[in-house]
Amino acid sequence: MSLKNKNITLRIVGGLGNQLFIFAFLLYLEKHLKTRICIDFKSGYQNILGSNKHNEIFLLYKLKYNFYYQKDKFCYLGYIGKLRRFLLRKSKLFSIFTNTSYVTEDKKGNILTKIRNNKFKNIYIDGYFQDLKYINENKKKINNLIKTSISFNNNSRKINANNTMCILYSNYMHQTNKSAINFEYKLKKVLKNFNLFYIFSYNYSKNLNKIFKKKKIKNIKQNKKKD
Repeated sequence: MSLKNKNITLRIVGGLGNQLFIFAFLLYLEKHLKTRICIDFKSGYQNILGSNKHNEIFLLYKLKYNFYYQKDKFCYLGYIGKLRRFLLRKSKLFSIFTNTSYVTEDKKGNILTKIRNNKFKNIYIDGYFQDLKYINENKKKINNLIKTSISFNNNSRKINANNTMCILYSNYMHQTNKSAINFEYKLKKVLKNFNLFYIFSYNYSKNLNKIFKKKKIKNIKQNKKKD
């Protein structure tokens, strides 16, 4: 079956940073597969059974890009949808029954081959795809889209790249103490090069106050529904 006759879906999930990684991967797929890729922008932002703990929202709609939005019946919504997506990941029999292949990130870099050689009519792709090769292939296009699509607020205009550092501090519950210490150690080594720090974090850590001491800090909450 030709790729043009297949129903290919890419799941969008996570905050703005992860969404941009997935968007870069979307451009990569469209460029190499030369076919339409629909996006599931709903299932990743459902607040059910512990999902979306940080109340993240879909933000890529702000880009002036012609997205193809997948139909709800292929997005695995609600409790039943979540169960069906689980079965797709775990059961080959269920994949055969639904004629759907669940494709995830491939450390060996064979994801294009996986999709091209896929025998199922429906292909559902899920992952964060945090690989610079996807960004580098479309870096200019992504930069232009961001510049022409986003209207920056007053805080954004004040950021001076020459003496300012922007830090994403993901102090999540699953983060190990060792990884937090390692992050803070590396941060201390570069502090002297900057005068102002913008920290993007859901849960600002008091440990950061000890690191920065009297340096100028601005804490900015990441995208949430209530903001």
